[in-house]
Amino acid sequence: MSPSIDEIKDGVREYLAGQIVPGEDPSVLGDDRPLITGGLMDSITSVSLITFLEQTYGVSFEAHEIGIDYLDSVGDIARTVADKMRGAS
Repeated sequence: MSPSIDEIKDGVREYLAGQIVPGEDPSVLGDDRPLITGGLMDSITSVSLITFLEQTYGVSFEAHEIGIDYLDSVGDIARTVADKMRGAS
């Protein structure tokens, strides 16, 4: 059974809190908080996040998907992963 979008969001928040903003409470990373445009993530951390998502959720990202249209918020990330798991992307 595939994880729900809320479970994906929780997993992404935990990863980000542990790797991108260490020591931060995952709950401060709201669904719409800008990650790339807000300066929390750069190209290096984006690639690290993609690796986590691919390994954790068994999805693959194309080069054009590693950017703000797909990764700028926890909500964007979770929707992208859920779409990929359904085969929509």
